[in-house]
Amino acid sequence: MTTAWVPAGLQGATGSALPTPARYELRLRPSEVLGRARAFVARRGEAFEVFCSQSLRSFLTDETVGEHERSQRSQAVLTGLKRTLEMARPLVEISTETYRSLHNGDTPALAYTFSPIPLRNQSVAQDFLDYLDQESTIDRELVHDRVDKALGDEDVARIDVFGSYPRTLPVAYSGLLRSVRESWDRAHGSAGSPGRVLAVPASTSLSGGLPFGDAERLTMVRGWWTATLAGGIERAPWGGHSDTQPVRVWDTEEQEWVAFPAPMLTPPSRMITANAWLPAVLESSLLAYLRVGEDGLQAFRPWRVLRRWADASVNEPQIAFGVTTPVDEAVSTLLGRGQVDGLTPAAGIDQLTDPELRREKLLSYCDVILGDLEQNYLPGPGKADEPGHFTNYRRRSLVETTPLTIDLAQDMHDELSHVRGVVASAPPASDLGASPTSFGSGIEY
Repeated sequence: MTTAWVPAGLQGATGSALPTPARYELRLRPSEVLGRARAFVARRGEAFEVFCSQSLRSFLTDETVGEHERSQRSQAVLTGLKRTLEMARPLVEISTETYRSLHNGDTPALAYTFSPIPLRNQSVAQDFLDYLDQESTIDRELVHDRVDKALGDEDVARIDVFGSYPRTLPVAYSGLLRSVRESWDRAHGSAGSPGRVLAVPASTSLSGGLPFGDAERLTMVRGWWTATLAGGIERAPWGGHSDTQPVRVWDTEEQEWVAFPAPMLTPPSRMITANAWLPAVLESSLLAYLRVGEDGLQAFRPWRVLRRWADASVNEPQIAFGVTTPVDEAVSTLLGRGQVDGLTPAAGIDQLTDPELRREKLLSYCDVILGDLEQNYLPGPGKADEPGHFTNYRRRSLVETTPLTIDLAQDMHDELSHVRGVVASAPPASDLGASPTSFGSGIEY
């Protein structure tokens, strides 16, 4: 009631007060009902307040109840702990098969972190540990140790539990990737731009948005240049805008072509410049994550093949003095024989017979590309500031026509310079193994 009710006809009871109709307001909004309920439960000294403020330890050791009741309470706490473990499981799924491939056959074991557990010297604590020892899906040794450390006699009314999987690569999280793939499939083929589902944000440099570190990125860039010189990169002619024709890289181990995804996140029709193939290929490594559910880690094969053109190691960069790298071997083979695995090399060097003429051709080819990158893509004083030149960006309008190349221009320049250095100094294949006597190549002893 929001207004006092003064009934008419009861002057003897109301005195001189004027009759006033009653006004009522029903306060039934969820927040209002919940507020009143909480106020009722929180009344000082009442049954609800006493029960809710009781700690778990006092609940189990309550001397006012009999042994049977305490046993029932222990069982209830154990059941609650088991249910809490289920509720604390991570919401994402891990692919057991993928995890095993990544971790030498190990299976993903759940781990739990606990807040203080006030059950020290209580039978339910040992029952809980026995239950954990029987669970095959958890890291029993780790969780057992964490429970032991969390046991105490603190006066707390709740136990918080956090479940987690061991650290692994994002590719192992199948549940998360499945939903992303569904979004990509819905966007793919629509009138819009499917690349926007996964593309690196415009405010982020491509090198910072790729799913591998600096060393891996630079190795793949170097592999691209090595494969390009050897004819190990196959792509559609520029200008045809064939978005569904894949870029392919030659697998020197399996002796076959391996295709990258098509269409890529940035397909040829949106590349802007003819030298954005490499950045587009690296950017589209994100698509491999969507194929892991069906193809497993084979989804990453094209990028592994590209990397092997520069580094044949498995996980870490190859660092060994006196041991030739795939770049050394490919360049020496090109100089000595004019081709690798029967592929058509760059600059037409397969038509030449003199290794030094081949070297000159390859050096000139590298110099042309390096000059273009230096003049049109790397910043510096005195360079052009107009469409087609992406150097100093003094005008906002140039941003709209910026190709992916600008993000990797420095990497592309540096790694091609490295490959050029190998071309300039490598011996032709026929001379390999003759007499590596210089100290720099390493003396085995």
